Amino acid sequence: MNKTMAEFLTEKSREKFATERGTDIHRQLQFLQLDDNNEIAKKIKSSPELSKFWEQGNRAEVPVAGIINGKFYSKRIDRLIFTDDEILFLDYKTDTNRARRDEYEKTMKIYASLLHAAFPKYKIIGFILWLNNWDLEKIIES
Repeated sequence: MNKTMAEFLTEKSREKFATERGTDIHRQLQFLQLDDNNEIAKKIKSSPELSKFWEQGNRAEVPVAGIINGKFYSKRIDRLIFTDDEILFLDYKTDTNRARRDEYEKTMKIYASLLHAAFPKYKIIGFILWLNNWDLEKIIES
């Protein structure tokens, strides 16, 4: 079915808004400090499971790269925690309907594979933070 020009422009406007919002929230979360006095910090502090990703010493925007099944990947993980025997990672998503969840899960599996290759003795656990409702979903545990 062909779209009208108005439908096409409306769709493009929504995509542009979503991209700009995603970029803005990623920037805010990258530099967020738990002692900040704003709504985002309050939401994060209200969840012990979530707030640990912003504790001092944990990493933001961590680059990972490597080869999986003959293909080179270069990715950036939003948040990363190292413990004595685990690596926990977090990816945030601004989607409101989770329509691309399967695609995100594939990306999370790539993150986990790259982390396993670099740190084979660690248990790897990956989460998505759905920013539309602040739901933290465990996606990977290996």
